[in-house]
Amino acid sequence: MKRLIIGLLVMCVVLTGCMGGSDSGKVAEKDNVRKDSVEKESKSPIQNTEGSANSNGGLTVLDLKKKYKTETNNAVMPLYNVKRDEAFKFSFKSDITGIKPEDVISVHTDIKALRKSEIDTLTDYLDDKNNKSVLEVKPLIGVLVSTETYGGYDGYWGNAPIYYIRINYDMEASTPTKLEQPIIIPFTVKSEVPVPNLRYEISADGRFKLVWDAIEGVDGYKVYNSNRVKSNEFNDAISGAKEGYADQYPLLYGTVHNTEYIDFFGKGSINGDEDGYISGQNYSVGGDYYVTAIKGRKESNFSAAVSTHALSNKLPVDPVDIVHFTSYETLSELPKKMKVKFLNGSIVTKDIIWETSTIELGEFREPSVRFHVKGTALKGYVNVWNVTKKDKEAFENSHTQESSAGYIEPVNTTDYVPTPDLPTIIEDENSTDKGNSPKSAFDLIDKQRNNTSKQVKEGNQGVISNPDILSEVELNADSAIEEYLARSMIAGQEKISLKAFPEAQNSETLIDTMQKVMYQNPLIIGVKSYGYNYRTLTLRIKYEDSTDVMKKKQKSVVTEAKKVVAKVITPSMSDEEKRKAIYDYLDSNTKYDDAALESAKKNNYRTVDDKYNDSFTTYGIMVNKVGVCMSYAYSYKLLADLAGIDTIVVTGRMGDVPHAWNKVKIGTEWLNVDPTNGRTNAGVPYLLYNSSDKTAESLDYVSDELYWLDDELSDLIGITNVNDYYVVNDLEIKTLPAYKTKLAELLKQGQPVISVRMLAKIDDDKIMAATRNVFKEIANDRLEKATLYDIGNYIIIEL
Repeated sequence: MKRLIIGLLVMCVVLTGCMGGSDSGKVAEKDNVRKDSVEKESKSPIQNTEGSANSNGGLTVLDLKKKYKTETNNAVMPLYNVKRDEAFKFSFKSDITGIKPEDVISVHTDIKALRKSEIDTLTDYLDDKNNKSVLEVKPLIGVLVSTETYGGYDGYWGNAPIYYIRINYDMEASTPTKLEQPIIIPFTVKSEVPVPNLRYEISADGRFKLVWDAIEGVDGYKVYNSNRVKSNEFNDAISGAKEGYADQYPLLYGTVHNTEYIDFFGKGSINGDEDGYISGQNYSVGGDYYVTAIKGRKESNFSAAVSTHALSNKLPVDPVDIVHFTSYETLSELPKKMKVKFLNGSIVTKDIIWETSTIELGEFREPSVRFHVKGTALKGYVNVWNVTKKDKEAFENSHTQESSAGYIEPVNTTDYVPTPDLPTIIEDENSTDKGNSPKSAFDLIDKQRNNTSKQVKEGNQGVISNPDILSEVELNADSAIEEYLARSMIAGQEKISLKAFPEAQNSETLIDTMQKVMYQNPLIIGVKSYGYNYRTLTLRIKYEDSTDVMKKKQKSVVTEAKKVVAKVITPSMSDEEKRKAIYDYLDSNTKYDDAALESAKKNNYRTVDDKYNDSFTTYGIMVNKVGVCMSYAYSYKLLADLAGIDTIVVTGRMGDVPHAWNKVKIGTEWLNVDPTNGRTNAGVPYLLYNSSDKTAESLDYVSDELYWLDDELSDLIGITNVNDYYVVNDLEIKTLPAYKTKLAELLKQGQPVISVRMLAKIDDDKIMAATRNVFKEIANDRLEKATLYDIGNYIIIEL
């Protein structure tokens, strides 16, 4: 069997969320499209606006905002470390007392600030002779509180990592005026101890683990779990930040002194013996997990949640087919696959990897043959009584060997929740009022609004990067902040000020935007790590190469890409002909970097030897003609951009490992194309080409949320399969007679490689017998040299 080449993918910790909107008549109950998101076709070049030029004459951030018509964005900077019982007061210049207080201002636990994430507060109007209307908002019942925290239920606002104030009416208007876009003010509650940055890992064998960064000076960490009271057999979703953590009362799961947790069910959450037989894994995993740090009798607020519901289809639990301890007469009887139950209750067929090195020959040999199930920790052995050397060799040649897996994850140093010593208001270094604490609740909100205005005004005068390479290739961005970040990273900037973008000064929005920008811009080369400094409002980036080296690589990439497009694309081509020409070029002229994969494997998929860095960027495939899946996806994206084809990079998983591929826009749909796994690398021509999401899922492709803004992912779906390569070319087979007919037809055409996709399970022996019969009738002279193999539900014959 030829193995699929599943590439290495650069990933970052994902944190979701974008600003929500409202309808004109009432508080919105649904997501609205961001006002700063515009279609590429409507973009105009950045023009220097009178009065906005920096003293050096360069184009400014304000010019960029005007391009996207977002120069009047009313976002307010976040408030950090407010008191646990903080009461916020808002003064309005109009009389809004006739409007329900909760329709004017509400508090939420999700950045979109929709009604379902609203939490209970005491919100009411106050008498104030100096203002038309004053609205006070105080905590009523704390969210995410537990009797097992040191603070107990005395949580005031509670233990949620971040809260969001939503203001629906204009505070400056003389008459009650509903805002087209609500003002969202994030705030965090002061924690007595720094909050851990919690994340999860899923190992190559499918084991779930919680991990977090060490916090200096603490005594240990508490792990909490929140799950349904009733049976949650399929690990259904529970209320999280998007639902205001309704009915969540986390219970203490364990206390540890290290920075990871895996023992959800005994050692390693497995049932069995690590050295011999494992019949189950991920036992007792479920619900949402939180971690706190403890120091003496002080305990931090809860970390961001790790929800296992969205991961359930990636976490194997039990075998459905019982193979262990079974006896067989010969090796040919051994099964190739096993059905495995996953945490969400789904049943997935997985490959069995038979460890042929353990097979002994001879009269007094041990009859046992060990196995493990690909992508799981499940393993065991069976008895095979009659084994010859010839049988062993034939068995090894006819069975799928285990494919390598893994990914490289760049370091994200951003604290999801700022440290407790961070000031509530981050002021400009030159502010005359810096360091003075707000005297009242009025001062807190008003001071932050004024501070935001000053910071944004100063940030707007900053000069934007204008790399020379962008005169040859258009960057990909749909908002001012996206273009600002893309330009800065293409230029190799190591410090990027976010003063002008208060909406991006919280971890959720920033990381969501950063992910999209990095994945959709192939000329951002070699980002090693990134992190946001809350005190300086600065994003810090580390790159694999110096700026000079990066520029040279970008130039080489674009030069080669233009040569390729000039060679394979002609003006008379249709869009489909262009897509196929690009795909065919990559399949015929590049190859997967197995050495880079092995390097990553040796480093436990956390780092890779420096000499393989290029294989993870556009430079690898485009210039060196060798790379991993991320390099393929970037290169396809760049070539498609130059050819005028709408395409995006997609991230996710293929089977048990991270993977990257592309989607192309055909009509109103976004269909899947995988330039990595084609004839050259995977042995399957056009494995995934113009395919629907359903077809991709049937081939074990599962996309994630990294590559695009979370609230816009629903716009990128592919439903129909009419453009799929195997549908267009009538290469899908449902029955054995249909297979014989199609095989005869293709043999008469004299094709060197025949590939069909089976839509129904047909016995392997019947397929082989039918193939021999057709060859004898149509091409008996080629039968001896023909090789048949299957990969997934594809049958490939090489002649």
